Amino acid sequence: MTAEIEQLGRIVRFLNTPLNLATPLLLDSVVPQSSRGLRRELIELVGSTAEGLSHNNFAQICSRLEEHGFAETHPAGGFVINEAGARRLRPLASLTLEVFSKEKSITPYQVLGSAASRNREVSAPLRRSLILEEVNEKGELRQVDLIESMAGRFLGDQSTGVEHNLKALAEAEVVDYRSASVDEPGFSIWHSTGRKGSTGHSEDQEVLEIVRRLGRADRHVILEEIGRPLQPVSISVRLGRLHQAELIKPEGFKGGEKQSSVSLTPAGESLFGSWLGPVIEAVREGEMSLSVREQAGRLLNNRGRLGELLFEQLERHERVSAQTKALPAEVRQRQVLAHLSEQPMTPTELKEALGVDMGKYLGELLEQGLIRRERHGRRVEYCLVEDTRS
Repeated sequence: MTAEIEQLGRIVRFLNTPLNLATPLLLDSVVPQSSRGLRRELIELVGSTAEGLSHNNFAQICSRLEEHGFAETHPAGGFVINEAGARRLRPLASLTLEVFSKEKSITPYQVLGSAASRNREVSAPLRRSLILEEVNEKGELRQVDLIESMAGRFLGDQSTGVEHNLKALAEAEVVDYRSASVDEPGFSIWHSTGRKGSTGHSEDQEVLEIVRRLGRADRHVILEEIGRPLQPVSISVRLGRLHQAELIKPEGFKGGEKQSSVSLTPAGESLFGSWLGPVIEAVREGEMSLSVREQAGRLLNNRGRLGELLFEQLERHERVSAQTKALPAEVRQRQVLAHLSEQPMTPTELKEALGVDMGKYLGELLEQGLIRRERHGRRVEYCLVEDTRS
């Protein structure tokens, strides 16, 4: 991994949530501030919206800022932002707030994801930033091309990381991602081939009849038509058998030639042009543009405007989090499997990544035999069983 990519990773991990954005903007370069002081200052700026936040949130962020070279512990106690934080991170936090004040339908977290990762250097915000950069540069490319590119940059197998993050970016509607893989829920459109025959499994006939009746259908539509709860892998297994028997085929893809397609949506193009592109360029050049620095200066000098932008992001982030917490069990199980396909994780790491306690879904997946629990000293983590990584 190059120094440039490492620096990008250190920066984008602090551009994903309202508190990560607020902290470098609230920290002073001379007067130290405690975590309780930062919480009080945010409440002064945005009102009761921030009252439910703990000062521990700020303590953790300040510690991470120090760990990544953007803040320092003051001898008298508390934290101060250092020169790197003031010159590099603070202007980009300001840019993020300004850009997303215009993007009403999406939040930075939906684009970048959680920075929680066992590998401190390769987090979701970094992977997604590089994926979007690559797609923006190439226009349209295959998933395998992205996997090869990411492997070259990170020196390792990136297949599961790319796949999981492409799904998240597609859900955020910043990329158009289609794949012929039966394990891509909602992205493969299936057609009947018109051939007669059977897979030998009676339950497959139900799916085949739905596809024939509707003409074309993805996995979500098939589940709705069936109208009863099924395990996340059940439909994939049925589709796989029907595909192997050449009774159905995926739309727009040809085996051995093109199995996937990734491109930016109009919203993705807009976000990359106004936000992520300038962030990457600033890291590459090692200096913020004059316009970005001036914008940050104006925002820091206008507490009313700063409070308005932070209030807006806090409310939007909370709204998205509430919607996420209400997701059906099947979706939750898929999210857990997607995260564990990247790396083993503890329940605490999953909660930080997904915003809700996943203990119930871990128990369900354990009972289904899809994951296993391993203990390493005091650390208890969950990982996929071997046959679920295929």
